Amino acid sequence: MLKNDMFRNVRSLRGMKDILPRDSHIYRTLESKIQEILFQYGFQEIRTPILEKTELFERTIGKKTEVVRKEMYTFLNKRGNTRISLRPENTVSCARAGIENGLFRNKKQRLWYLGPMFRYDRPQYGRNRQFHQLGIEMFGFNSPVFDAELISIMFKIWKSLAIDQYITLELNSIGSISDREIYRNSLKKFFQSNLKKLSLEDQKMAISDPIRLLDSKDPDLNQLLVHAPLLEEYIGKECMDHFYELCRILQKIGIRYVINKRLVRGLDYYNRTVFEWVSGISNFQKTICAGGRYDYLMDLLGYNRSVPSLGCAIGIERLVILIEEVNQDLIHEYHNSKLIDIYLCKQGLINSEEIFFFSERIRSRIKNVSIMIHHGSDKTKKQVSKAIQNNAKIVIILKENFYRSNKILIKNLKKKGSLDIIPLEKLYGFLDEIR
Repeated sequence: MLKNDMFRNVRSLRGMKDILPRDSHIYRTLESKIQEILFQYGFQEIRTPILEKTELFERTIGKKTEVVRKEMYTFLNKRGNTRISLRPENTVSCARAGIENGLFRNKKQRLWYLGPMFRYDRPQYGRNRQFHQLGIEMFGFNSPVFDAELISIMFKIWKSLAIDQYITLELNSIGSISDREIYRNSLKKFFQSNLKKLSLEDQKMAISDPIRLLDSKDPDLNQLLVHAPLLEEYIGKECMDHFYELCRILQKIGIRYVINKRLVRGLDYYNRTVFEWVSGISNFQKTICAGGRYDYLMDLLGYNRSVPSLGCAIGIERLVILIEEVNQDLIHEYHNSKLIDIYLCKQGLINSEEIFFFSERIRSRIKNVSIMIHHGSDKTKKQVSKAIQNNAKIVIILKENFYRSNKILIKNLKKKGSLDIIPLEKLYGFLDEIR
C-alpha cells in the first residue's frame, strides 16, 4: 500500500471537523463572552455524558421524529443488551441528570452546558455531523416573564458580539400537547386528500408526523400549505394568553420579533413558546439559536412532579461563521488577543536545558505568563521574525557572553525601539512595566 493510500485511511470521518488552534482560540473567546453574561443571570454549568440510553431520546424527542429515525448514531453495548446513542442534543440529558441527582426537589435550576452533539445528516456549509452547542436551560419557571428573560439574555449576547443587526427573532406558539394532537389529525386529513401533490418522502411524513412538513423549504409544498389548516386555530386560550403576554413584554423591552406561524420544533417535547434566531445575511440564512418551552418533558421521563421549563441552544459553528461574515473587526480583535507574552531566543552556546530552566524561573515568579521557546540554531533576525509571527509581546535573547555576565537582551515588540540590555536582577521589574 502506498503511503498516500495509508494516509487516506486515517482521515477524519465525513462531517467530523477538526478545530485547529487558529479557530479554537476564536471559539474559546466567544464561549467565554457568553459565559460571562450567563454568570450575571445566575446560571451554573452542568456536564453530562456524551452517551445515553437510546430509550431516553425515543421517549422525549419522539420515535417518529427525523432526529430519532434517521439522524441518531445508535449501537448496542458490548453485551448486546442495551441500545446506546450519541446525544443529538442535550436538553433531555440535563433533565435526566436533574431527576437522577435530585436537582428539582423544590428547587428551580438555571443551567448551561457546552459540548459536542452528533447527528447523521448531510454535511454542508454550517452543518456537520459533530457540532458544538452552548445551551441554556431554566427548570421550574412557568410565567411568560421567564420566556422573555431567556430571549432577552440571547439578545444581550448578540449585542455583545455586535451581530444583533444581522439576526432575526422568529416566534410562535405551538400550544399544548393535546392542542397539537387535535391539529395533527386535522392536518393529516388535509394531506390525505392531497397525497398526489406530495413527494414520496413527504407522503410518508404526512402519514407519520404531518406537522413536520410545516417548515418545509420545498416551494411546491409551500404553495399547498397556503390552503392547510392553521395551528393557531387549534390552540387553547391559556396557551394563547401566555404567548400574547410574552409578545407584550418583548415589545415593552424593545426586542423586535417576527411571528412565524409555521415555526415548529423538530422535537416532540416542546409546547407553547418556540423561537429561532435566524441569520439575515443572504449567503448564510441559517438558524443560529433555537429553543422554547418544554413544560411536560419531566412527565415523559416519568418524574412525579411538575417542572415547567424552557431553554435554547446556540450552534457554535454557525455563530462563528456569522461573525466571520459580518464582523471581521471582532475576529481580528480575537486574533490579537491571542498574544504570547514572552518569546525566548538564544545566541551562542546557550543550550536547550539552560533556556528551559530560565523560562521556568520566570513562570515561577510571574503568574499567568505565556512563554514560547525558540528551538533550533537560527540567526537572531529569524528568531525575532518567528516571535512576530507568533504575536509575541516581548522578545528575550539569551546571548552567551551577556548571559554569563547575568545580563539579557530584551525588546518590546509592541513599540518601536532597539534592544535593551538589562541585568538579570531587574528583569521582573522590567517585565511588570511593559506587560
